[in-house]
Amino acid sequence: MSSEALSTTPSFAVDAAREGSVTVAPMAGAARRVFIENFGCQMNDYDVERMVEVLRRNGFERTDEAEGADLIVINTCSIREKAEHKAASAAGRYKPLKDKNPALVVAIGGCVAQQEGDALLRKIPVADLTFGPDQIPRLAEHVRRINDPGSTAAATGSAPVSPRSTAIPNRYRLRLAKTEVTDVEDYAFLTADPRPGDVSVTALVTIQKGCDNYCAYCVVPNTRGCEVSRPAEEVRVEVERFIALGAREITLIGQNVNAYHAIGTPDGDDFAELLRRINDVPGLMRLRYTTSHPHYFSRKVADAFRDCDKLCPWLHLPVQAGSSSVLSRMAREYTREQYLEKIEYLRQVCPDISLSTDIIVGYPGETEQDFAQTLSLLETVRYDSIYSFAYSRRPGTPAIDLPDDVLADEKSRRLSTVLALQKTITAERLGRMVGRIEPILIEGFARMGTAQLCGRTAGNHTVNIRCEGHEPAALQSLIGQLVPVRITESKIHTLVGLLAS
Repeated sequence: MSSEALSTTPSFAVDAAREGSVTVAPMAGAARRVFIENFGCQMNDYDVERMVEVLRRNGFERTDEAEGADLIVINTCSIREKAEHKAASAAGRYKPLKDKNPALVVAIGGCVAQQEGDALLRKIPVADLTFGPDQIPRLAEHVRRINDPGSTAAATGSAPVSPRSTAIPNRYRLRLAKTEVTDVEDYAFLTADPRPGDVSVTALVTIQKGCDNYCAYCVVPNTRGCEVSRPAEEVRVEVERFIALGAREITLIGQNVNAYHAIGTPDGDDFAELLRRINDVPGLMRLRYTTSHPHYFSRKVADAFRDCDKLCPWLHLPVQAGSSSVLSRMAREYTREQYLEKIEYLRQVCPDISLSTDIIVGYPGETEQDFAQTLSLLETVRYDSIYSFAYSRRPGTPAIDLPDDVLADEKSRRLSTVLALQKTITAERLGRMVGRIEPILIEGFARMGTAQLCGRTAGNHTVNIRCEGHEPAALQSLIGQLVPVRITESKIHTLVGLLAS
């Protein structure tokens, strides 16, 4: 639904947007400044980079300071509880800036904006624009229309309106809700267009968006739409572009990456084939991907960890629960036994692989016996790390109609039990690294300053590397290189090491 309003109470008119990135004539004068506050997953990180590129082509430059910005974008995530409240809270922090400068445009993007649309404008008075992920190519156009509502009226044939005035803060203003979802057959992925110097050692490349699984608790199909897979050659070209600008590690991302289906292999396992093609890109040092669905995790994909020398031995494979009955109510399309069988085969082909997962406790109908099976699954698989949550109802999901029958205190107890168990397992998994010499991809200086470097193992463990006695210039030259590091200590979530040579 697309909405336009010239008041604090919107009235609405459809304005479909199916084209690719739209460039509008930049406003005269110096470059305008955009400040972006980002929440959520790696897909949101990728989206922010594309927003910056779209806006840059239209006269904006990114700033790290909200004060003095001409445009503030809050990019939201709806996975966690109270996501809408977080969006409103973030927007509220910028109200004093809006009061001082009524020409400031406050935009709310991401999954909360897609989910709530024009309702978010009613709930957050400071916001001028809400827009969904599919509207990123037209973000500059939407901002321009807010800045120049008179031209909007002329373009759409609606009644003429007075230009927005910065002198009278209480004047009516144009507010837009742009949440159209592009049809699958018309969807075009935005091409990354980073400038030299903007690319870090690691880079994200999206290979698909959306999800067709409709897990009972999940908002993604409603906020990101149906699955669309990106052509393999587009993916390869973007990987090559990032490598040419300095990236050494690429993470392929999507809501459901291993459901990728844009090649047409005879056995239908297109994702395994894509991994092999990207593995062969010259200059690539490391390859990762996230997030996978266990239902689509095939033996051929597991074999890629053995056969692709750039593919890092790390996998995030969300299980959500250890009980088959809970998994069935979640509509996850696999059982506990099937999940464990996949893990067993994976460890046969890649014995030292590091694993992470997602866990939900207190899902409707979860008994104490169900919860015990989740604990036993953690004990069996022994993940290096987990992301764990107490279940909360999400608007628009099938599970919202289920009785939320696990009490809040019990959810809290179960979550604490999971965290305590995993703390022990994580300590064991990190402890196994101590004494090893590991090749670490150096990503930059640690937060401690120029006396420490920071990087990650192939298994995705963060390593802070002590470098006393080394000149900062010499350490700077190591960024982007694979360097042997002796692991000397494990901490709660990270490792400590020394340069081995």
